[in-house]
Amino acid sequence: FKSLQDWERQALREAANIDEETKVFGFVFRNQLRKLVPVLLEAFKDFKEKNPTAKAKLLLHTSFQEGWPIPRIIQEIGVNPEDVLNTYICAKCKNYKIQPYKGEHQDCSVCNTQGSMFTPNPQLGVTEQDLTEIYNIMDFYIHPMTSGGLEIPLIEALSCGVPIATVDYSCGKEYCKQDFVF
Repeated sequence: FKSLQDWERQALREAANIDEETKVFGFVFRNQLRKLVPVLLEAFKDFKEKNPTAKAKLLLHTSFQEGWPIPRIIQEIGVNPEDVLNTYICAKCKNYKIQPYKGEHQDCSVCNTQGSMFTPNPQLGVTEQDLTEIYNIMDFYIHPMTSGGLEIPLIEALSCGVPIATVDYSCGKEYCKQDFVF
């Protein structure tokens, strides 16, 4: 995990249809109920309402097939679904794509396999290089949770040079200290 060159980062954002002015808030997580997905979506909606001219997207690198019913929560809270990006991975060629959620079993534009793209899950994930690229698309990393031992995505995001925000309890205490240096 490392920071990529500005031109590499820009190319990744262009591939995901994210322009330079858009700020990307990201969260890499297993979709478990201890992860505060509804709170994050409420906060994102609040941010957008308080900053109507700000261009912002929320990137969720997680399975939409387990845990929180993310599409339903997006609808209930009233977040624009086009502002919530996710990662799709092709089960055949293993390429990934960042885009708004359109359901599982999407067609792969790389290998042209129909229905082969899914959100990440324990059986289908990205490589460490791919995950490095995903972190480098982000401008900020947010990790809301109720508990955790060592939340590795916090370290991965920091390793990629992405500023983090997390809770000041449980394992988050270590990252919220004034003297914390990575």
